[in-house]
Amino acid sequence: MSFSLSSRLTKHSLLGLSLTLCTSLSVACASSSGPFLTEDLGTIGADDSASGTLSASGLISPNNGSRYTTYAVDLDAGQVLRVKSTANGFSPALTVFAPDYTPLATTLNQTSADAQARLIAQAPTAGTYLIVLSSQSPGGSGSFSLETSLLAMQEDVDLPGSATGFLFQGMSAHPISGVPAASYTLTLEDDALLNISARSTEFDTYLSVLDAETSQLLAENDDANDPVAAASTNSRILSLFPAGTYQILVNSYQGQGQGAFILDVATENAQVSEKFIFGEPYRGIYGLAPTVHGAASRPGFAFPFTLDEAGAVSLQMETSSFDAYLYLLDSNGRVVAEDDDSAGALNPRIVQQLEAGDYTLVASSIANRPSGPYTLNTEHITLDDRTSVTPGDSFSSFILPADSGLPNRPGVGKVYTLEVDETSQVQIDLRSDAFDTYLVLLDENNQLIEENDDNGQTTDSRINRQLTPGTYKVVVTSFGGESVGQFELQLIKSGPSGQSV
Repeated sequence: MSFSLSSRLTKHSLLGLSLTLCTSLSVACASSSGPFLTEDLGTIGADDSASGTLSASGLISPNNGSRYTTYAVDLDAGQVLRVKSTANGFSPALTVFAPDYTPLATTLNQTSADAQARLIAQAPTAGTYLIVLSSQSPGGSGSFSLETSLLAMQEDVDLPGSATGFLFQGMSAHPISGVPAASYTLTLEDDALLNISARSTEFDTYLSVLDAETSQLLAENDDANDPVAAASTNSRILSLFPAGTYQILVNSYQGQGQGAFILDVATENAQVSEKFIFGEPYRGIYGLAPTVHGAASRPGFAFPFTLDEAGAVSLQMETSSFDAYLYLLDSNGRVVAEDDDSAGALNPRIVQQLEAGDYTLVASSIANRPSGPYTLNTEHITLDDRTSVTPGDSFSSFILPADSGLPNRPGVGKVYTLEVDETSQVQIDLRSDAFDTYLVLLDENNQLIEENDDNGQTTDSRINRQLTPGTYKVVVTSFGGESVGQFELQLIKSGPSGQSV
């Protein structure tokens, strides 16, 4: 397998930036006779530093009242300049002007202004450019430092590997969103499972992959959903890509950020099952073009299976890459069951009593363009059909979608009759890895005695109280009453103590 990656950067100035950024500093900013911001002009190299003070007696913009100072820097055509300022006593703002006083980039009016400002600008032509350092608000003054450096743009790199890039105003626009974006062309000679990531400490990255010929959006990601990138704003796409040419674009979320980033593209060796067999784990990759049919409008990957006899089944999909969704079709394409998050962590589980026949399990997603590996776990399950319990019982069973008709409450669950022969302390524990449990104790007339959602810091439930002789009902359900899945119920009897009925 071989593939290459090349970057395309615009050589044009920020034509779409309004001259109002200029006039906020001077009403004569675009004047060919030379704006006032050349007064008291300092000089700085393209890889240099300077320091100074915006004083109360310094130059003031006649338009917005902010103090400012100006530095001239000589640049060659195509050079990319990075400017950083740190201030004490005011929030700094930076603006870079071309030799004809056209504004190329600015940090003026940033909502998150603080003691630092940084920007990146690319020189469309050779000449002398102006760096204007001002205060974000009128009257600001204090000391400052100014640093400049030239950035080396990686326009051609061989991958798999990494590329260091920069996002700044004036770059080519994203063909769909229109925000500034760094663009790379990726050519695959063979099908490949690719792990593409964009990471930055300076802005919230956004990553997308387009068909290079049609500009169709194939995959996109804002914040990677995996343990490595947990709570980060980095982006990641893990997906199967057929041989062909693709456009990889890196931009900031909502087009508001700028700065350095690292783009990584690597091949992955994932275990993919050759075929789906009910009762055996299936490992797959959610690719670019799922092909499902059927009554459900949500696309996905179809896995047919046959039940030779009636019985209960558990169908579960697990992934850490996207928000998974499962639905089950009968032989006529009708949706028999569907689920989103019953297994927790955005993973679905279907627990269902089925008749003998042909079915199709569809692995799908809530996301518009999901990508990444997933696992299907399917099994026959044995249901505990008891309807009564006694102290000392400990067993596991399942709540099914058909388990409705709970006394005095909506939703699904199980109801067990409990006979108490003598006054005793009874502890009832309900546990589940499939859902947030909810335990209810009623008298024989369905009057509430006690209920419990969470026992301590867990999502399991417990009722512990003294019960007098009589008939009771133990209701096993979930918080909200809508979840299905496996649970464990345990009843422990001890000597008389505690609260009585």
